[in-house]
Amino acid sequence: AQLYADAATGRLIGATVMGVHAVEVVSEVSVAMSDGLTMDDLGAVIHPHPTVSEVIMDAAEQGEGVAPYLS
Repeated sequence: AQLYADAATGRLIGATVMGVHAVEVVSEVSVAMSDGLTMDDLGAVIHPHPTVSEVIMDAAEQGEGVAPYLS
């Protein structure tokens, strides 16, 4: 997944999600966008492990520069 945020506010403004399980992830992104969440907010959400939904948390943390294990 790739997340897009407003540079000034950090609010999530879009995402690209591809793959077999994309439909399982896209609803979380749409709720986050409608609620005005920031990348930091989304990265702070605890996701179960191992699950497909972790990709959203990982992408948000990477966007914030706090997920060095994904670099």
